[in-house]
Amino acid sequence: GKVSNLDAMDITAPYTPGALRGGSHVHVFSPNGERVSFTYNDHVMHELDPALDLRNVGVAAPFGPVNVQKQHPREYSGSHWCVLVSKTTPTPQPGSDEINRAYEEGWVGNHALAFIGDTLSPKGEKVPELFIVELPQDEAGWKAAGDAPLSGTETTLPAPPRGVVQRRLTFTHHRAYPGLVNVPRHWVRCNPQGTQIAFLMRDNNGIVQLWLISPQGGDIQSAFNWHPSGEWLGFVLDNRIACAHAQSGEVEYLTENHANPPSADAVVFSPDGQWLAWMEGGQLWITETDR
Repeated sequence: GKVSNLDAMDITAPYTPGALRGGSHVHVFSPNGERVSFTYNDHVMHELDPALDLRNVGVAAPFGPVNVQKQHPREYSGSHWCVLVSKTTPTPQPGSDEINRAYEEGWVGNHALAFIGDTLSPKGEKVPELFIVELPQDEAGWKAAGDAPLSGTETTLPAPPRGVVQRRLTFTHHRAYPGLVNVPRHWVRCNPQGTQIAFLMRDNNGIVQLWLISPQGGDIQSAFNWHPSGEWLGFVLDNRIACAHAQSGEVEYLTENHANPPSADAVVFSPDGQWLAWMEGGQLWITETDR
């Protein structure tokens, strides 16, 4: 067989989108074998200040090659398009969903990753919680920059693509033993059906136990309505329009990237069930349901 570099490396400004600027570790194939997840540390930020070199989660997607104009002996081109998909900050707000470390990830189907993220309790203590990121569906999505450059800058880490949504699944600050455990070290893992994520956490007696949680997580944010077929319910979840199957509980998001949060007052199906309407930013919006 032929061996080639999966990731490209570019540690000289201006940096190359799709290339990494540091080392990756613990590589895991997606269930369909098309993508590879990894944890990551950034050489550029480490040289600036080791405190800014935050552990993150990234993905190598099959949308290369990524060609680097070599300016340093450690730089090279790669076969896959590599980006970070987690978002961290060196100074998380205590009691918030902000994290300063993302690690021990596991695939949830082929288009999402769960991972452990270190939050701070209201008292400023580290509390590892479970997070999930939903990934782009196509090449254009993987290559679309969000509010910050995919490749990073001389003073900032590479940023996730536009549309990547990072969502917290566990809220354990109030428990007798807050947080997922780091000892024993473990990687979160989802069942093949993509419906249950397994992780380790102490029970109220301090015993490390295996726990399961749905990757949907979150709380419904709106009134809801039945699809005319009686098989689905529509509502707002994570500031997006969603449908849930009444029997299986399967949730499917119908929209992405709202400019304003959808109104919680009403989500209404058309009489034929093919459209779903809601209010947002003082306007009426509709989307197809494919049902």
